[in-house]
Amino acid sequence: MIEQKRRLLADRSVFEQIIEHHEISYKDLAKKLELNDRSLRRIRSGDTRLKMSMRQVKTLCELLEPFDVRFQDLPEDWMVEGKSVVTH
Repeated sequence: MIEQKRRLLADRSVFEQIIEHHEISYKDLAKKLELNDRSLRRIRSGDTRLKMSMRQVKTLCELLEPFDVRFQDLPEDWMVEGKSVVTH
């Protein structure tokens, strides 16, 4: 049976929805993305811009797989808390 893709909700952060769906913590997410907790907090608050290696992008794409959105469709500020996500 093929799992139906979920839509990202515009009123919740992408990170929040990823951790909820995959049942992981923010600390686990930071580890998967090869970031430390402090860096992830600063990225989420908008204090630091997210710069990702190809490996990190691939990991994020895998984490986004259950959702009806592609990495390239996310707005530039998708990682900042409180920013809405436009889905197609």
